[in-house]
Amino acid sequence: MRISTLFFLPTSLSFAPNHPHHVTIELNAIGIFYGTSTGSTEEAAHLIAAAFGDDAAGPFEIDGVQGKIAEEFGKYDALIVSMFQVILACDRL
Repeated sequence: MRISTLFFLPTSLSFAPNHPHHVTIELNAIGIFYGTSTGSTEEAAHLIAAAFGDDAAGPFEIDGVQGKIAEEFGKYDALIVSMFQVILACDRL
């Protein structure tokens, strides 16, 4: 089993800061969601949440999200979603 996690979201993004018409986006809330089978992804999600401190909500286990996932994701300005990855090997396709 291999775990892959992709994340990088500062609490403020600035595009072309030296340009006279640069854009800065303030992120009010970051939602952290994860799926796990062995607990490793959950552990990583908690470390990520701790790194973001008060700017992050969660982490929330995907299986525990009630209702429509799109509505839950819509509550946040940014998302960090981490899922476990299972690689199955077979000798024919």
